[in-house]
Amino acid sequence: MTPSPPPPSIPRREDPRMHTVEMAALRFDDVDQTTDTFGSGPVQAQLPSWKIALLVAGGGAVGAMLRFAVSLIVPTVSTPTFVELPWATFWVNLLGCLGLGTLTGVLEARPGRPWVQPLLGVGLCGGFTTMSTVVLEGSAMVGADFPLEAFAYALLTVVLCLVATVAGLLGGRRAALALDARRPSEGSEESEVSTDPDDLIVVEGLDTYDELEDRSDRSDRSDRSDHRGRGDRGAGDTGEEP
Repeated sequence: MTPSPPPPSIPRREDPRMHTVEMAALRFDDVDQTTDTFGSGPVQAQLPSWKIALLVAGGGAVGAMLRFAVSLIVPTVSTPTFVELPWATFWVNLLGCLGLGTLTGVLEARPGRPWVQPLLGVGLCGGFTTMSTVVLEGSAMVGADFPLEAFAYALLTVVLCLVATVAGLLGGRRAALALDARRPSEGSEESEVSTDPDDLIVVEGLDTYDELEDRSDRSDRSDRSDHRGRGDRGAGDTGEEP
């Protein structure tokens, strides 16, 4: 007895057993790759490179002028033999890192306009902060024979700036989420129906609640009587007692 030949193999795509709802849901033929995306959140429009460059340059110029103003308000004495602790640079870097972290946290929770990040983040905060000045001032302190003060200044700047960045990131994100959660509640409070009689509008010819309830009761009684009458007629036709 010769064995029967094996059935012809069918590709898995053409197998009827694979034509299920789950497999149909995995098909992406109807997806337009040019418009549909699978990322998280809305897609922000990209600015041209020349606009980004202008925004960064403008924000950086404003940030640099603000840093220069702070250095004039809090001057630092620097001589070949004595160097004061540069508090102006320290506070500039600390505030700049805090502002950059806050801005980043807010934009992560609530994506803003495309010009916000290059203007305020890269430009303003980037021009306001200056880590290169920390290196120069630390080198001057070492040259003036203050190595411990230079090390303490550099370490304090790095640690506190990192803490300020993380604190601003978390705080900005939490504030943005809290603001988004508060807006729907405010909208619902404004949309509540007023119960003040002075705010109610009287419409002539409109049935009141009592009239509507009486009409509903009458319709229910008429429906029950019709149903009972049909039952009596059916019983009479069959010769049975109702």
